[in-house]
Amino acid sequence: MPSEDERLVAALAGFNPDQLSDQQLLLCRDYLNVAEQIGLSGLQSSADLQEVLEFLADAESATARPPNLVVFIRDQVKPEDLWLPRDWAKEKLPTRQWLLDNGLSFENSFTNTAMCSSARATFFTGKFPAQHELDLLLSDIENPILDSQVQLNPDLPTLGNVLLDQGYDVSFFGKTHLSKTITLEDGEVVYQDMQPYEFSDWQGPDAGQDMDPANAGGGYADNDSRFVDEATGWLNQRVKSGNDRPFAMVVSLVNPHDVLSYPETWGKGDPQTKFGYSRDMIEGSIDILPKTVKEPIASPTAVQQGFDLAGNYKPQIQREWLIAQAGAQPLPTDEMKLNYLNFYGNLMEIADTQMGNVILALRRHGMVDDTMFVSTSDHGEMGMTHGGMVQKMFNAYEESIRVPMIWSNPQYFKGGQTSDALVSLVDFLPTVAGLYGSSEQQLEGYDLRGVDYSPIIRRAATGSPLSIDDLDVQSSLLYTYDDIYAGQDPANSIPEGAWDHGLLPGPNRLQALRTKDYKYVRYFSGDEPYEPANWQGEFYDLRPGGGDYYPNIDPITGQLNPFKAAPLELRNLDPKAEALRVIHGHEPLATDEQRLAYAQMSQLLDEQIDRRLTPLEPFPSRQPTVTIYRGGSAGESSAYDDGDPIVRLLPTGDGSNALEVAFNTRAGQSYNIVTLQSQIEDGELVFSRDDVLVSNITGTNGPTYQYITGLSSGLELSDLAVEWIGGFVPLGLWG
Repeated sequence: MPSEDERLVAALAGFNPDQLSDQQLLLCRDYLNVAEQIGLSGLQSSADLQEVLEFLADAESATARPPNLVVFIRDQVKPEDLWLPRDWAKEKLPTRQWLLDNGLSFENSFTNTAMCSSARATFFTGKFPAQHELDLLLSDIENPILDSQVQLNPDLPTLGNVLLDQGYDVSFFGKTHLSKTITLEDGEVVYQDMQPYEFSDWQGPDAGQDMDPANAGGGYADNDSRFVDEATGWLNQRVKSGNDRPFAMVVSLVNPHDVLSYPETWGKGDPQTKFGYSRDMIEGSIDILPKTVKEPIASPTAVQQGFDLAGNYKPQIQREWLIAQAGAQPLPTDEMKLNYLNFYGNLMEIADTQMGNVILALRRHGMVDDTMFVSTSDHGEMGMTHGGMVQKMFNAYEESIRVPMIWSNPQYFKGGQTSDALVSLVDFLPTVAGLYGSSEQQLEGYDLRGVDYSPIIRRAATGSPLSIDDLDVQSSLLYTYDDIYAGQDPANSIPEGAWDHGLLPGPNRLQALRTKDYKYVRYFSGDEPYEPANWQGEFYDLRPGGGDYYPNIDPITGQLNPFKAAPLELRNLDPKAEALRVIHGHEPLATDEQRLAYAQMSQLLDEQIDRRLTPLEPFPSRQPTVTIYRGGSAGESSAYDDGDPIVRLLPTGDGSNALEVAFNTRAGQSYNIVTLQSQIEDGELVFSRDDVLVSNITGTNGPTYQYITGLSSGLELSDLAVEWIGGFVPLGLWG
């Protein structure tokens, strides 16, 4: 509830004090905070508020923003000082330390969803999976469900669109995982095209999208080195060209994602099956396991009174995942667990060096001071916590959902600053739009669903006299998880064939709310009614005094603990967990304060779901366009050159023709390939369908590839068409 002072400020600001939104209330608190910083005794009048607003405007515009932008994305990086030895990151990751020393780190930064494709789509569009619709990991596994996976819709505004509208050249180097390849009849894999998303200069192949050693960040494949070489080469060419337009560049590295190859495929051997890392990659200075490594989640808990929770009163799916993990990625001994962590750490060191190489290239050209750097990740990594979990599936622990978020520039920032404001990946694009000058009209067109936290960035600048302490832009963050197949083949669903349920038994979809003090996670199944009787849950008190926290100082010895302070998330205070404790003869753990907080968080989650997870209105149907060849696995031996449309008629050995065509689709639409009849009506050429060659091609927002044999040798491309809801597109227009 707002205080009397906050209600007064709300009225002065033109808000309804009885119906304040979260952001309005935080804005009122900020005005009061600024008033105190500049020496006002309070905000009692419109004149007082005007003085605060004028001071804010001057403070937030006092420092010129660096014109260029470089965004580093690493895959699967939790905060580097979370459950790794206390000073490990400071000693081992010099690029990260330089970014911290010259920038602003958001210590409460989170992903909004934890699989690569969905998290990246959220980051680049400023929308939740409920809106951008990438709720599954994009995969080349052959399966009817995955064959029709929705890819990122090019009609959604992206980081590329936002910065192009501000006059930027926008380039992308590295892992994308936003769309899928197609494979031609001759076996060539045609790479994705990032230009529909308004990113230039991307070169295939993509990497890091699966367990294939050819797609690894390092090892034999060493795709990350290729990406960095492409980025630095582009920078060098740009400087030589004399192009002085501002630029934005995404450098997206695979690693430390390669950690998923340990212990089965990480080492030396056949490059078809082994990643190619040497023994020294599993050696290092990480010699202590996280505090929660022994949590008994995988130990069975008796099913009583309808509950089927895992050990330690956690949701069932966590036990199922740990059991599955033990088969696919077995790490039974402490030595193997430490090997895993050292492999993860060594991969982070390599990625840190590669980011440093990009910064070094800018430094050689005298461009560091003119460049804003952002360093983040798509999601975290469990890193042997909570019973020895790895990866990030089927949970919302801090290790999975917290990610680095550093903004850095040696001239712009005071340096070495941290903010505890809650921010998330869905907020990145609104913040870029706010910082780089998008107009109200542009923002309305972008329809962004995150929160703009650029005021915090501006106040951390050298010219601002204001503190960023206690400056918040939102009180809670929303997280969802819907990849019920966990990136695997849906055919492996349990029970067999239960594609609508997913890979593992138990409630396997998540909706979570995270505030600074608490976290509530709701587990449910898409094939059961969405109601409390079918939910399992987690509720954690994250506060240092909440009974579930690892402190900086050991309370017994008075010595620094080996890890930095962090919530433990061992004591699940969800009512169903509490009820099962009582059934087992134990006392409930939650205090009255915590029970009240649970009720408030559950209600707030419902409100956030209703307000923020509403799907977009359907886009108007869009005419299909031919897919343009932008490179493929055949290289110079390809039948196509860069920029060619993928459409042609080919003679076959039996005297007939074959049609090869790829065209771009939209989800929610279906298409046919037909032969055409044409006639003149009222002086206009009118087409009609003659014969259907292929019917009901499902739109995915990506390209579809069709190879049709047995066509008459007398047919020409102008006799063929793609039929869509709006009519016909003759292939002769494409070829």
